[in-house]
Amino acid sequence: DLYTQATSPMRRYLDLVVHQQLRAHLAGREPLGGKEVAARVAQAGLNADGTRQAERLSRRHHTLRFIAAQPERVWDAVVVDRRGPQATLLIPDLAFDLPSSTPAPLNTTLQVRLLDVNLSTLGVRASIV
Repeated sequence: DLYTQATSPMRRYLDLVVHQQLRAHLAGREPLGGKEVAARVAQAGLNADGTRQAERLSRRHHTLRFIAAQPERVWDAVVVDRRGPQATLLIPDLAFDLPSSTPAPLNTTLQVRLLDVNLSTLGVRASIV
């Protein structure tokens, strides 16, 4: 009457909780109650947000180090968003986006040079070539 699905408990904490519940049931022990499971799900959600943030910051840091090692390189960038005078450029080769004040319309491909990489703020200044 019941169904559950889980992957390796080494991948995600909530899969570990499923495995613990299954082991408790198979061993004849009382599994965790609904409130305890809900608390673990909530805690995992909080931890997942922090993990995603750390992964994003780590990726940005290493991308900026890669950029800093090639200060003269010119990159293709595409205008992917416009909000008034502000635009967002995407550098597909890096999967990296950055703000710009270019008046170029959406989907325009530009060439940019990335200058002044600041690893402490994870910032970079771009110049359209």
